[in-house]
Amino acid sequence: MKNPAISEARESARHVTARRRGGIAPALIARAADPAYTLVEMTTPEHLQDHSDAVDNCAGRKHNSAALRIRGLSPHDPEAKYYLHYAIKIRQGKTRLFALHGPGGACAVVEYDVKRGMAHVEGPSNRAIGREEACLPALCDTLHQLSGKMEIGHIDGLPFAWRDTALTRTGQWVPFSGGPMDGILIAHIAAHDETPQEALDRLSQSPRLTLDVTELSDLRRLPPRLKATLYTNAPEFNLSHVEEAGVIWTGTDTKIIRAEKLEAMHDLLAYHAKEVHLPALRRINNAALPHAALIDFPELEILHDLSAAQATRLRARKLKNAHHMRIPNVADLDAAGLRNINFLHAENAEHCDLSALQGFGSLYVPPSVGSQLEAQFLKAAGLTTVRTSPSGWQDESLINVTRHITDHISAKLTREAAFFYHNTLPAGCEL
Repeated sequence: MKNPAISEARESARHVTARRRGGIAPALIARAADPAYTLVEMTTPEHLQDHSDAVDNCAGRKHNSAALRIRGLSPHDPEAKYYLHYAIKIRQGKTRLFALHGPGGACAVVEYDVKRGMAHVEGPSNRAIGREEACLPALCDTLHQLSGKMEIGHIDGLPFAWRDTALTRTGQWVPFSGGPMDGILIAHIAAHDETPQEALDRLSQSPRLTLDVTELSDLRRLPPRLKATLYTNAPEFNLSHVEEAGVIWTGTDTKIIRAEKLEAMHDLLAYHAKEVHLPALRRINNAALPHAALIDFPELEILHDLSAAQATRLRARKLKNAHHMRIPNVADLDAAGLRNINFLHAENAEHCDLSALQGFGSLYVPPSVGSQLEAQFLKAAGLTTVRTSPSGWQDESLINVTRHITDHISAKLTREAAFFYHNTLPAGCEL
């Protein structure tokens, strides 16, 4: 039996430590049924740094490199803490970050996406939370309490719910047959031809439910707008009538995905799909398509993250804003409408249209494309082109280009940014 007095003493010690640093202790948000566990909210750069030191994750270590370059800072400068990636997102109101503390210190972190109303959970060192994790009951309890304070739909990062099972607010695994979701954090259930229409309609609207439709022969029974995570392992997945979806996740046997009317979705996790046809898609958060050869998103306007290691051609002429695009083997990149991107890895894109690009962080493109972009941006700022050697851009030229863009162009762009490129990614660079 845990001693509440000891738990209170530990919490008091954390507040004392924070005061000694001249900061504010993380606010207490929830206490689990086991009083040794508390959920606190991290709101300052110091909170993020302390948390990263304790659990070895990136929250207090990963900086916005473009922001640092703009201000002439290195990650080791004292002021750099204000340009931590998560510190910026918290200040902008895009993210809320919570830490679960237990007898041994911090044991989990919860990232809440304010706009999407979704939560992501991780353990120390960015590892997944296991089914037998000691802190799992307390994590489930405090997540349930947190959902009473803010709207939380999909929860990512909890242990996978096996077919026809559910994880309750107390951290227990129980059988699930499709009943009410009260007190349930996540669940997984299979739909089939005998599933009543009323149950299918209700289940498809629960963002915490994974609905396996592999054995549902008529997918037109699904409503046109879905909130549940949809899973299938059928060879071809055809959602001809669906207009809006949450997460779509496909298994090893699914090679073709078609959704002619789909306009918006959260995530597409199609790790084995060879063909993806989404002609009406306008908005998507994360697209994981490591085996897709051709990606054609003719109407796509907003994308957060695209990972497509084997794609050789990408057509997204109406794409306006993107965060990360990892397309190292794309030779033909048609993104003529792209205005802003934080990170682009397209080292083989010899045919590349980025003529509308205005704001950017890091671009990894071939030298010929780099030269075109350099001229494009310098011309927009009324500057002359930086001289380069016949054999390609050398380190000195890279620095000069970065300085030119930083000092003269960023103020005229829609986003503060710096520009640099490499013919190939630096050794050891993690994607």
